[in-house]
Amino acid sequence: MINRASLLEKIASLEKALAEQKNGYDYEKTFDEHWQAISREVFEESLGPVSKDRNKKACKVSMAGSL
Repeated sequence: MINRASLLEKIASLEKALAEQKNGYDYEKTFDEHWQAISREVFEESLGPVSKDRNKKACKVSMAGSL
């Protein structure tokens, strides 16, 4: 799981970047870019790394063995 200090550091950098924006478009664009990066990191930490090939079949392991 992602540690709290790292998450707070990323949110602080988001706040700093947002404070530097001059108009609504740049504010929204910056927020979206930072928030997607934070969300992806939290997602990957909770479920494991995301495959580069989205069409690759995941290897499932069951009680009967590998499927």
